[in-house]
Amino acid sequence: MSKDSSLKKLSQLLADSYVLMLKTQNVHWNVVGMPFFTIHTMTEQQYTELFTAVDVIAERMRALGGKSPGTMKDFLAQTKLKEGAGGGDFASMVKELTDANNAISTELKKMVDGTDDPATEDLFVQRMHVHDKAAWMWNSLMADPMVAQAAKSVAAPAAKAAPAPKVAAPKPAATKPASAKPESKSAKAKKKKAKKPVAKASPAPAPKVEAPKPVAKPAAKPASTSKRSGRLVRDIKNVG
Repeated sequence: MSKDSSLKKLSQLLADSYVLMLKTQNVHWNVVGMPFFTIHTMTEQQYTELFTAVDVIAERMRALGGKSPGTMKDFLAQTKLKEGAGGGDFASMVKELTDANNAISTELKKMVDGTDDPATEDLFVQRMHVHDKAAWMWNSLMADPMVAQAAKSVAAPAAKAAPAPKVAAPKPAATKPASAKPESKSAKAKKKKAKKPVAKASPAPAPKVEAPKPVAKPAAKPASTSKRSGRLVRDIKNVG
């Protein structure tokens, strides 16, 4: 293998180691819970060891004539790890560190294969031992009955507080409108006839009722001549 291949592997190991160091410091600063002191002490030991290791790895790259990456942008572009979550309970933090150490150890096993540079190969083997030991120590801590019980007690409230996922209501299937059959000429004619406004019939005039004619009273019959002459005679006598 060429130097370029060794430099590429060393560059990835440097990036992985630097990101793991920050993840370990994050747990060191923010962990809380029953095993706080144990985790706080273990993380300090591990990130101190990693700080020394990144210097050794970077100097090995320089010894091979390469240039060492030195920015977070470079590290994040080359690492196989993810940045720390930055929170959570102590059990999830420890699991994150355990998984990260196992992941680096797996990558180192691949790097050893095919490396024809004895010094670089030896460095890979040394780092493999370190990360295997770190993962073993974290697994041993979490296997302690008291720690395991504490981990369950902090995980239970978090599981209860998690909101239930929203299930979207199924959308009703779109129904295709039935294809309309062409209307016949007779149907069209009926529609036109039905649309014509119907003339309103004018109301029939009310029948005239004639007022009843007044009944004529019979005229009084004039008195007879004999009766009038009799009255005249009586009147003359009375005057006399």
